[in-house]
Amino acid sequence: MSTLWHLSELVWVRTPLDDSQPFCGSQVGANGLRLVPFLQDGVHGMALLLERGATAVVNGDAIHDLALLGDRDEILVGARRFYFSNESLSTVTAFQLEAGKRRPNCGVCRGPIQDGDLVVLCPRCGRTFHQSEGREHWTYRAACPFDGHPTSLTGESSWSPAAEDGDVD
Repeated sequence: MSTLWHLSELVWVRTPLDDSQPFCGSQVGANGLRLVPFLQDGVHGMALLLERGATAVVNGDAIHDLALLGDRDEILVGARRFYFSNESLSTVTAFQLEAGKRRPNCGVCRGPIQDGDLVVLCPRCGRTFHQSEGREHWTYRAACPFDGHPTSLTGESSWSPAAEDGDVD
């Protein structure tokens, strides 16, 4: 799940995006803009698609139809500024092996993940990690060892546009 950030009354607001559903920009005041998910080589991505006649600027480049978005891309639509982030929040869940799937091993200890184990599925690479008392393998490091995704479980993003904008919190 990725994120679209937008300013609302001088505060950056985080809008989680469903990586399997298109997002209509009119929900956040960006008429003519659509974000469309895609899957390439097992990696989820998001494309910015503009309606006919609409224009946007992504990282300083004028866009008239389509742009593939990357982490922390700045998007300008009219006078509105947005940021796209690939960062997704991690959550702890009880593991249950799906029928026909292979049993995964923990990304840290390499031990098998058993049904009922508390685990975190890395939002970026999809690897599974133990995350229970005494087996805090997801939060063992500050970032996923395979793709660098932050391992915080606080529910807060590790990055926000405010980090880029010294004048806005």
